[in-house]
Amino acid sequence: AADQDDESISPADRIALYSKAAKAIAELTRSSIVREKWAGEIRQKALVDAASRVEEAARAKGLDAEGVEFWRNKRVLDWEELPESVRSISANFDPSKAGVLMAHQSEWIRMQEGLDIAVCEKGRRTGITFAQALSDTITAASAKDAGGDNVWYMADTKEKGLEFIGYVAKFAPIIAQGQASRIEQHIFQDQQPDGTSRQIQAFRVRFASGFRITALSSRPENIHGLQGVVDLDEAALHKDVAKVLESATALLIWGGRIRVWSTHRGKKNPFNQLVQDVQAGRYGKKAGVIRISFDDAVSNGLYERVCAMRGKAATAEGKKEWYTAIRSAYGPRKAAMREELDVIPRDGDGSAIPSVWIDRAMPEVRP
Repeated sequence: AADQDDESISPADRIALYSKAAKAIAELTRSSIVREKWAGEIRQKALVDAASRVEEAARAKGLDAEGVEFWRNKRVLDWEELPESVRSISANFDPSKAGVLMAHQSEWIRMQEGLDIAVCEKGRRTGITFAQALSDTITAASAKDAGGDNVWYMADTKEKGLEFIGYVAKFAPIIAQGQASRIEQHIFQDQQPDGTSRQIQAFRVRFASGFRITALSSRPENIHGLQGVVDLDEAALHKDVAKVLESATALLIWGGRIRVWSTHRGKKNPFNQLVQDVQAGRYGKKAGVIRISFDDAVSNGLYERVCAMRGKAATAEGKKEWYTAIRSAYGPRKAAMREELDVIPRDGDGSAIPSVWIDRAMPEVRP
Protein backbone atom coordinates (compact mmCIF):
# COMPACT_ATOMS: atom_id res chain seq x y z
CA ALA A 1 0.00 0.00 0.00
CA ALA A 2 2.82 2.31 0.89
CA ASP A 3 4.47 1.67 -2.50
CA GLN A 4 1.19 2.40 -4.28
CA ASP A 5 0.74 5.67 -2.36
CA ASP A 6 4.29 6.67 -3.20
CA GLU A 7 3.74 5.93 -6.90
CA SER A 8 0.60 8.09 -6.92
CA ILE A 9 2.70 11.20 -6.20
CA SER A 10 3.67 13.00 -9.37
CA PRO A 11 7.33 13.99 -9.97
CA ALA A 12 6.41 17.67 -9.60
CA ASP A 13 4.66 17.07 -6.27
CA ARG A 14 7.54 14.95 -5.09
CA ILE A 15 10.02 17.75 -5.90
CA ALA A 16 7.80 20.26 -4.10
CA LEU A 17 7.64 17.94 -1.10
CA TYR A 18 11.41 17.53 -1.01
CA SER A 19 11.82 21.30 -1.32
CA LYS A 20 9.54 21.91 1.65
CA ALA A 21 11.41 19.31 3.68
CA ALA A 22 14.75 20.89 2.81
CA LYS A 23 13.49 24.33 3.83
CA ALA A 24 12.14 22.95 7.08
CA ILE A 25 15.48 21.31 7.87
CA ALA A 26 17.34 24.54 7.03
CA GLU A 27 15.03 26.53 9.30
CA LEU A 28 15.49 24.06 12.14
CA THR A 29 19.27 24.25 11.69
CA ARG A 30 19.21 28.04 11.70
CA SER A 31 16.99 28.09 14.79
CA SER A 32 19.32 25.63 16.52
CA ILE A 33 22.35 27.83 15.79
CA VAL A 34 20.55 30.92 17.08
CA ARG A 35 19.44 29.11 20.23
CA GLU A 36 22.96 27.79 20.84
CA LYS A 37 24.44 31.28 20.46
CA TRP A 38 21.76 32.75 22.73
CA ALA A 39 22.35 30.04 25.33
CA GLY A 40 26.09 30.70 25.20
CA GLU A 41 25.56 34.40 25.84
CA ILE A 42 23.22 33.63 28.74
CA ARG A 43 25.75 31.21 30.25
CA GLN A 44 28.53 33.77 29.95
CA LYS A 45 26.44 36.48 31.64
CA ALA A 46 25.47 34.07 34.42
CA LEU A 47 29.14 33.17 34.80
CA VAL A 48 30.13 36.81 35.25
CA ASP A 49 27.26 37.53 37.65
CA ALA A 50 28.06 34.46 39.73
CA ALA A 51 31.73 35.47 39.82
CA SER A 52 30.86 38.83 41.32
CA ARG A 53 28.62 37.29 43.97
CA VAL A 54 31.21 34.66 44.91
CA GLU A 55 33.95 37.27 45.12
CA GLU A 56 31.86 39.53 47.37
CA ALA A 57 31.05 36.61 49.68
CA ALA A 58 34.68 35.48 49.79
CA ARG A 59 35.93 38.95 50.66
CA ALA A 60 33.22 39.34 53.32
CA LYS A 61 34.57 36.16 54.94
CA GLY A 62 38.01 37.75 55.14
CA LEU A 63 39.76 35.51 52.60
CA ASP A 64 43.08 36.70 51.20
CA ALA A 65 43.58 37.42 47.49
CA GLU A 66 44.52 33.79 46.77
CA GLY A 67 41.44 32.50 48.53
CA VAL A 68 39.18 34.93 46.70
CA GLU A 69 40.72 33.98 43.35
CA PHE A 70 40.21 30.29 44.09
CA TRP A 71 36.53 30.69 44.88
CA ARG A 72 35.96 32.68 41.70
CA ASN A 73 36.24 29.34 39.92
CA LYS A 74 32.83 28.49 38.47
CA ARG A 75 32.86 25.01 37.12
CA VAL A 76 34.91 22.17 35.71
CA LEU A 77 34.79 21.70 31.95
CA ASP A 78 33.49 18.47 30.50
CA TRP A 79 35.78 16.60 28.10
CA GLU A 80 33.11 16.90 25.40
CA GLU A 81 33.47 20.70 25.46
CA LEU A 82 37.03 20.53 24.17
CA PRO A 83 37.91 20.70 20.45
CA GLU A 84 37.98 17.55 18.36
CA SER A 85 41.74 17.98 17.97
CA VAL A 86 42.08 17.27 21.71
CA ARG A 87 39.36 14.64 22.10
CA SER A 88 40.78 12.59 19.25
CA ILE A 89 44.11 12.03 21.03
CA SER A 90 44.43 8.37 21.91
CA ALA A 91 43.46 7.38 25.48
CA ASN A 92 46.78 5.52 25.90
CA PHE A 93 48.87 8.46 24.66
CA ASP A 94 52.03 8.85 26.78
CA PRO A 95 53.74 12.28 26.44
CA SER A 96 56.79 11.01 28.34
CA LYS A 97 57.76 8.50 25.64
CA ALA A 98 60.71 9.18 23.37
CA GLY A 99 59.80 10.34 19.87
CA VAL A 100 56.57 12.10 20.86
CA LEU A 101 57.89 15.34 19.40
CA MET A 102 59.37 15.74 15.94
CA ALA A 103 62.89 17.14 15.62
CA HIS A 104 61.83 20.74 14.98
CA GLN A 105 59.41 20.68 17.92
CA SER A 106 62.17 19.49 20.23
CA GLU A 107 64.54 22.11 18.83
CA TRP A 108 62.03 24.87 19.65
CA ILE A 109 61.80 23.66 23.26
CA ARG A 110 65.58 23.29 23.64
CA MET A 111 66.37 26.75 22.31
CA GLN A 112 64.26 28.32 25.09
CA GLU A 113 66.72 27.25 27.79
CA GLY A 114 68.42 30.28 29.30
CA LEU A 115 66.37 32.77 27.26
CA ASP A 116 64.04 35.44 28.63
CA ILE A 117 62.46 35.98 25.21
CA ALA A 118 62.16 33.09 22.72
CA VAL A 119 60.61 33.70 19.29
CA CYS A 120 59.62 31.19 16.61
CA GLU A 121 58.76 32.28 13.07
CA LYS A 122 57.02 29.25 11.66
CA GLY A 123 55.19 27.69 8.76
CA ARG A 124 51.52 26.74 9.01
CA ARG A 125 50.46 23.74 11.13
CA THR A 126 53.93 22.64 12.19
CA GLY A 127 52.96 21.60 15.74
CA ILE A 128 54.59 24.37 17.76
CA THR A 129 51.57 24.95 20.02
CA PHE A 130 51.39 21.23 20.83
CA ALA A 131 55.09 21.16 21.74
CA GLN A 132 54.80 24.29 23.87
CA ALA A 133 51.84 22.84 25.78
CA LEU A 134 53.94 19.80 26.67
CA SER A 135 56.88 21.95 27.79
CA ASP A 136 54.60 24.21 29.84
CA THR A 137 52.98 21.23 31.55
CA ILE A 138 56.41 20.08 32.72
CA THR A 139 57.17 23.63 33.93
CA ALA A 140 53.96 24.02 35.93
CA ALA A 141 54.21 20.52 37.40
CA SER A 142 57.77 21.16 38.65
CA ALA A 143 58.74 22.49 42.06
CA LYS A 144 60.03 26.07 42.26
CA ASP A 145 63.64 25.00 42.85
CA ALA A 146 63.39 22.80 39.74
CA GLY A 147 62.27 25.68 37.51
CA GLY A 148 58.55 25.47 38.16
CA ASP A 149 56.39 28.51 37.42
CA ASN A 150 52.94 29.73 36.42
CA VAL A 151 52.12 29.85 32.69
CA TRP A 152 49.81 32.30 30.90
CA TYR A 153 48.74 31.39 27.38
CA MET A 154 47.26 34.03 25.05
CA ALA A 155 45.80 33.58 21.58
CA ASP A 156 43.35 35.41 19.36
CA THR A 157 40.38 33.05 19.82
CA LYS A 158 38.63 31.10 22.56
CA GLU A 159 38.94 27.93 20.47
CA LYS A 160 42.73 28.12 20.47
CA GLY A 161 42.72 28.66 24.22
CA LEU A 162 40.55 25.57 24.71
CA GLU A 163 42.78 23.51 22.43
CA PHE A 164 45.91 24.54 24.32
CA ILE A 165 44.48 23.89 27.80
CA GLY A 166 43.03 20.63 26.46
CA TYR A 167 46.53 19.48 25.52
CA VAL A 168 47.71 20.41 29.01
CA ALA A 169 44.87 18.42 30.62
CA LYS A 170 45.81 15.45 28.44
CA PHE A 171 49.50 15.63 29.43
CA ALA A 172 49.05 16.46 33.13
CA PRO A 173 47.89 13.05 34.50
CA ILE A 174 51.16 11.46 33.38
CA ILE A 175 53.59 14.39 33.68
CA ALA A 176 52.26 15.38 37.13
CA GLN A 177 51.48 11.76 38.12
CA GLY A 178 47.83 12.59 38.69
CA GLN A 179 48.58 15.60 40.92
CA ALA A 180 46.66 18.14 38.84
CA SER A 181 43.13 19.49 38.66
CA ARG A 182 40.73 19.13 35.78
CA ILE A 183 40.11 22.14 33.53
CA GLU A 184 38.48 24.92 35.53
CA GLN A 185 36.63 27.82 33.96
CA HIS A 186 36.88 31.22 35.64
CA ILE A 187 36.99 34.98 35.01
CA PHE A 188 40.21 36.95 34.47
CA GLN A 189 40.06 40.65 35.30
CA ASP A 190 41.88 42.67 32.64
CA GLN A 191 42.70 46.19 33.84
CA GLN A 192 42.24 48.72 31.04
CA PRO A 193 44.40 51.85 30.50
CA ASP A 194 41.49 54.09 31.55
CA GLY A 195 41.21 52.39 34.93
CA THR A 196 38.22 50.20 34.11
CA SER A 197 38.38 46.43 33.92
CA ARG A 198 37.33 43.93 31.28
CA GLN A 199 36.31 40.40 32.19
CA ILE A 200 37.91 37.68 30.09
CA GLN A 201 36.81 34.06 30.15
CA ALA A 202 39.74 31.87 31.16
CA PHE A 203 40.55 28.18 31.58
CA ARG A 204 43.16 26.74 33.92
CA VAL A 205 44.73 23.58 35.27
CA ARG A 206 46.19 23.70 38.79
CA PHE A 207 49.10 21.49 39.89
CA ALA A 208 50.19 20.13 43.27
CA SER A 209 53.39 22.17 42.83
CA GLY A 210 51.29 25.26 43.56
CA PHE A 211 51.59 26.52 40.00
CA ARG A 212 48.92 26.71 37.31
CA ILE A 213 48.52 27.05 33.57
CA THR A 214 45.91 29.58 32.47
CA ALA A 215 44.63 29.95 28.90
CA LEU A 216 42.82 33.21 28.22
CA SER A 217 39.97 33.28 25.69
CA SER A 218 41.24 36.59 24.29
CA ARG A 219 44.33 38.72 24.69
CA PRO A 220 44.40 41.12 27.66
CA GLU A 221 45.36 44.76 27.26
CA ASN A 222 47.50 44.70 30.38
CA ILE A 223 49.90 41.96 31.47
CA HIS A 224 51.86 44.01 34.02
CA GLY A 225 50.45 41.97 36.91
CA LEU A 226 51.19 38.52 35.51
CA GLN A 227 53.97 36.42 37.01
CA GLY A 228 55.61 33.46 35.32
CA VAL A 229 55.85 32.36 31.69
CA VAL A 230 53.81 34.23 29.07
CA ASP A 231 52.96 32.41 25.81
CA LEU A 232 51.81 34.51 22.85
CA ASP A 233 50.42 32.28 20.09
CA GLU A 234 50.00 33.64 16.52
CA ALA A 235 51.57 36.92 17.59
CA ALA A 236 51.25 38.37 14.07
CA LEU A 237 47.51 38.62 14.72
CA HIS A 238 48.09 40.72 17.83
CA LYS A 239 47.50 44.40 17.19
CA ASP A 240 50.67 45.48 19.01
CA VAL A 241 53.30 42.86 19.80
CA ALA A 242 55.80 45.54 20.86
CA LYS A 243 53.36 46.84 23.46
CA VAL A 244 52.94 43.37 24.93
CA LEU A 245 56.70 42.98 25.28
CA GLU A 246 56.94 46.43 26.82
CA SER A 247 54.26 45.49 29.35
CA ALA A 248 56.17 42.33 30.19
CA THR A 249 59.26 44.18 31.41
CA ALA A 250 58.20 43.88 35.05
CA LEU A 251 57.58 40.17 34.51
CA LEU A 252 61.17 39.71 33.30
CA ILE A 253 62.53 41.57 36.32
CA TRP A 254 60.96 38.97 38.60
CA GLY A 255 62.29 36.04 36.61
CA GLY A 256 59.46 35.61 34.13
CA ARG A 257 59.87 34.52 30.52
CA ILE A 258 58.13 35.25 27.22
CA ARG A 259 57.52 32.72 24.43
CA VAL A 260 56.26 34.09 21.10
CA TRP A 261 55.43 32.08 17.97
CA SER A 262 53.55 32.87 14.79
CA THR A 263 53.17 32.54 11.05
CA HIS A 264 54.12 35.79 9.31
CA ARG A 265 51.50 38.32 8.17
CA GLY A 266 53.57 40.66 6.00
CA LYS A 267 56.88 42.52 6.29
CA LYS A 268 55.25 45.51 7.97
CA ASN A 269 53.61 43.40 10.68
CA PRO A 270 54.95 44.04 14.21
CA PHE A 271 55.81 40.36 14.54
CA ASN A 272 58.29 40.60 11.67
CA GLN A 273 59.79 43.69 13.30
CA LEU A 274 60.15 41.73 16.54
CA VAL A 275 61.98 38.95 14.68
CA GLN A 276 64.37 41.44 13.10
CA ASP A 277 64.98 43.26 16.40
CA VAL A 278 65.82 40.03 18.23
CA GLN A 279 68.10 38.91 15.39
CA ALA A 280 69.85 42.29 15.52
CA GLY A 281 70.50 41.90 19.23
CA ARG A 282 68.23 44.77 20.30
CA TYR A 283 66.73 42.61 23.06
CA GLY A 284 70.11 41.48 24.38
CA LYS A 285 71.77 38.11 24.66
CA LYS A 286 68.85 36.46 26.46
CA ALA A 287 66.58 36.70 23.44
CA GLY A 288 66.64 34.33 20.47
CA VAL A 289 64.81 33.39 17.27
CA ILE A 290 64.26 30.05 15.56
CA ARG A 291 62.85 29.56 12.07
CA ILE A 292 60.76 26.46 11.27
CA SER A 293 59.36 26.08 7.76
CA PHE A 294 56.80 23.70 6.32
CA ASP A 295 59.58 21.85 4.51
CA ASP A 296 61.47 21.45 7.80
CA ALA A 297 58.39 19.80 9.28
CA VAL A 298 57.94 17.58 6.21
CA SER A 299 61.58 16.45 6.49
CA ASN A 300 60.97 15.62 10.15
CA GLY A 301 57.96 13.40 9.48
CA LEU A 302 54.95 15.73 9.23
CA TYR A 303 53.30 13.71 6.45
CA GLU A 304 53.74 10.48 8.34
CA ARG A 305 52.15 12.01 11.46
CA VAL A 306 49.18 13.26 9.44
CA CYS A 307 48.67 9.76 7.98
CA ALA A 308 48.88 8.19 11.45
CA MET A 309 46.23 10.61 12.74
CA ARG A 310 43.91 9.76 9.88
CA GLY A 311 44.52 6.03 10.02
CA LYS A 312 46.08 5.92 6.56
CA ALA A 313 49.23 4.19 5.35
CA ALA A 314 52.08 6.56 4.52
CA THR A 315 53.57 5.97 1.08
CA ALA A 316 56.18 7.75 -1.01
CA GLU A 317 53.66 8.41 -3.76
CA GLY A 318 51.07 9.61 -1.26
CA LYS A 319 53.59 11.97 0.29
CA LYS A 320 54.43 13.48 -3.08
CA GLU A 321 50.75 13.99 -3.94
CA TRP A 322 50.00 15.49 -0.50
CA TYR A 323 52.95 17.89 -0.67
CA THR A 324 52.03 19.01 -4.19
CA ALA A 325 48.38 19.51 -3.21
CA ILE A 326 49.35 21.75 -0.28
CA ARG A 327 51.43 24.05 -2.45
CA SER A 328 48.99 23.96 -5.36
CA ALA A 329 46.22 25.22 -3.06
CA TYR A 330 47.82 28.68 -3.27
CA GLY A 331 47.44 28.82 -7.05
CA PRO A 332 49.20 31.88 -8.49
CA ARG A 333 49.63 33.44 -5.03
CA LYS A 334 53.30 32.55 -4.74
CA ALA A 335 54.07 35.31 -2.24
CA ALA A 336 51.39 33.97 0.11
CA MET A 337 52.74 30.44 -0.26
CA ARG A 338 56.29 31.55 0.53
CA GLU A 339 55.03 33.41 3.59
CA GLU A 340 52.81 30.72 5.07
CA LEU A 341 54.92 27.70 4.17
CA ASP A 342 58.49 28.95 3.64
CA VAL A 343 58.47 31.63 6.40
CA ILE A 344 59.31 34.48 4.01
CA PRO A 345 57.13 37.51 4.88
CA ARG A 346 55.57 39.20 1.87
CA ASP A 347 55.21 42.88 1.09
CA GLY A 348 51.42 42.83 1.49
CA ASP A 349 49.30 41.92 4.49
CA GLY A 350 46.52 39.48 5.31
CA SER A 351 45.80 35.91 4.25
CA ALA A 352 45.66 35.09 0.55
CA ILE A 353 43.46 32.00 0.75
CA PRO A 354 40.96 30.78 3.34
CA SER A 355 42.95 29.18 6.17
CA VAL A 356 40.43 26.35 6.42
CA TRP A 357 41.72 24.98 3.08
CA ILE A 358 45.20 24.56 4.53
CA ASP A 359 43.97 23.41 7.93
CA ARG A 360 41.91 20.60 6.41
CA ALA A 361 44.92 19.33 4.52
CA MET A 362 47.29 19.76 7.46
CA PRO A 363 45.55 19.15 10.81
CA GLU A 364 47.40 20.28 13.94
CA VAL A 365 50.39 18.00 14.43
CA ARG A 366 50.15 15.60 17.35
CA PRO A 367 50.86 11.89 17.81
